[in-house]
Amino acid sequence: ASAHGLPIVATKNGGPVDIHR
Repeated sequence: ASAHGLPIVATKNGGPVDIHR
């Protein structure tokens, strides 16, 4: 996630994921 340099959002699965996903 950090490698992309993008903000992170919490998904419905409850795990942190890149917003671009």
